[in-house]
Amino acid sequence: MDLKWVISEEERTRHDALFYSQKPKDQYLSGEQARSLFIRSKLPLPELSKIWLV
Repeated sequence: MDLKWVISEEERTRHDALFYSQKPKDQYLSGEQARSLFIRSKLPLPELSKIWLV
């Protein structure tokens, strides 16, 4: 397991709240919703680029 991707329960709760604040349809966000959410996350661009490649 790649431990750099393991998050705490507190982080999971916070990220779940962010996800659900976007009002996903059938548990999915549109591309534009996801893009907006990731940009606002302030993750470093190299990390965001890894996410988008998956």
